[in-house]
Amino acid sequence: PDDPAHPRSLLVELTDEADLLFYHSLILGEGDFHALKAEQRLRVDFQHFPMQVAELLRRCFAPPAGAAEPGGAQHGAGGADGGLKMLACLDCGESGESVFSIVEANQFRELTHIALRLRQGSDDVVKQHLAGKLRASKTEAAELAERLAASEEALGHARHQADEFAARAHVVAEERTRLERSLETTHSRELAELKQEHARLQLESQKSAEQARLQLESELRSELDAALTRAARAEQDGEALREQ
Repeated sequence: PDDPAHPRSLLVELTDEADLLFYHSLILGEGDFHALKAEQRLRVDFQHFPMQVAELLRRCFAPPAGAAEPGGAQHGAGGADGGLKMLACLDCGESGESVFSIVEANQFRELTHIALRLRQGSDDVVKQHLAGKLRASKTEAAELAERLAASEEALGHARHQADEFAARAHVVAEERTRLERSLETTHSRELAELKQEHARLQLESQKSAEQARLQLESELRSELDAALTRAARAEQDGEALREQ
């Protein structure tokens, strides 16, 4: 709400990035706004006036109503020629005064939504404006430099961590290779030992089997000789009995 004890002001500035010396401005106080509101029959209060002007300017950059949309038909009566257009205009006079207006143009007429009387900045005003821009640019440059330094520091830290991880990965890879070679060597040695043990056991088994066979043959031969001896003795005893 308006407060007569603490009047507020709205600063309107028009500049051109391609021409640093181009500067038109208006300081609109609450009292001046009331006169402007009555003169141009505005329906907004001082608090919402800047937002409404910003919305009108945004509509100036939007495509005109009724223009053809990509891949679609035209909208609005009268086609593209009858579409609405929002224009921002600046009429500069010879005395340094200018009128900034936002105009809505249609097929029938042009309707001015707002018209503000601005004044071209003097050398001192332009210098103050450029000095403010320079200070803002230096401040922004300092902030960007700080952010860049912080980013470079973070990048250096990240690179250091990456180098540490790479070194650890290299050590792990070498340890894995060493373990694989050690396991392979151990496996080969154990396999050779198993082959030798198998050959030794097989040889011992063959020797044991041969010894058992020889012992069995010896026992069988002894039993055979004993049986033959008994048979011969029995035959002699039989002959002796027949002779009697």
